[in-house]
Amino acid sequence: MNLRFIKKTIFLIPIVMLVAVGLVAVLAWKALKPINDKTGFNRKLLIKELEIMKAVDKPQNVLDFAGFTNHHLYFKTKNPAKVYITDSDLQNDNYIELNIPINRKIASRFSCIVDSPAVYVLAGNLPGILKTQPGDSCKSYQFPNAIFTRTALISPNSFALRMFEGTDQIFAKGNPSTGELLKEKNISEKNKDAGISTDGALFYDRQSNLLAFVQYYKNEIICLDTNLNFVKKIKTIDINSRSSIKAAEIKKEGVITSLTPKRLLNASASIHNGLLFINSKIKGDNETKEAFTNNFSIDIYDIKNSLYKGSFYIPVYKNDQMTNFLITANSIVVIYKKYLVTYKLPL
Repeated sequence: MNLRFIKKTIFLIPIVMLVAVGLVAVLAWKALKPINDKTGFNRKLLIKELEIMKAVDKPQNVLDFAGFTNHHLYFKTKNPAKVYITDSDLQNDNYIELNIPINRKIASRFSCIVDSPAVYVLAGNLPGILKTQPGDSCKSYQFPNAIFTRTALISPNSFALRMFEGTDQIFAKGNPSTGELLKEKNISEKNKDAGISTDGALFYDRQSNLLAFVQYYKNEIICLDTNLNFVKKIKTIDINSRSSIKAAEIKKEGVITSLTPKRLLNASASIHNGLLFINSKIKGDNETKEAFTNNFSIDIYDIKNSLYKGSFYIPVYKNDQMTNFLITANSIVVIYKKYLVTYKLPL
């Protein structure tokens, strides 16, 4: 190897590194554009400030919501066999111990649905559904036969699912006690990326009798009936209509992963009495940078009539970030990283 070649190689190394850093910077810039960029829509704020009702410290093991009744709130914890419960005033808290088996597959990915008195633990990686109630034995169903990522309870023993089929994810509906499984017909967009680019949150609304799938990276809400027939798509007020996510399989490891930074359009959501509430991550042109940064913008949609009703802010609480929220009959229950807070519903 001659001296000239060595000098040329040494010269090229920093250039290659700079190009690589530049590419990463461009991707990051596209994913995290300044929130004061013009976005082409205005947000109609229904109220300036929410009225706080109650705030308490959140137990460290509380992760997410599991359900609610007129008098109680139920929360998923880090332990699949334990549900945290409080009254609607965030008082008189306790834990419900469930008689279910615990193993790595169940604990690796699970959600919890309380439909009092029944409690369902949905183990997506098992895959399987476990049904029990306090003081009762557990019924375990190896259902469905494919890994699933999203679930919604339609009625006792009837579930809507988003499950794997090959390298994509589709909608399905089934009864674990009978093993009956119905799959959608050509509704889901298939990009052979394990459903990464089309990921979202699945809900069932009893008032409209519709399933609603809120897409994370696209300004669409897909509505289906309970037999998985396509009903309609509702556009959210953000004008971005295409997912910017590109995914590919890493051959060496056999894992499908995102190749581009993920930019959320829609984050957490909740549904109640025909109204779908979505935490939008895109600033409206009529919002100030300060207001958008210090609050979580919640957009309201009437899913039966496909109408945007207006918006309100859930505030950052004591410099703490919201992880999820739940709409009940007269309140908004918010899970922050360190707190549980209830606000009066402004409707």
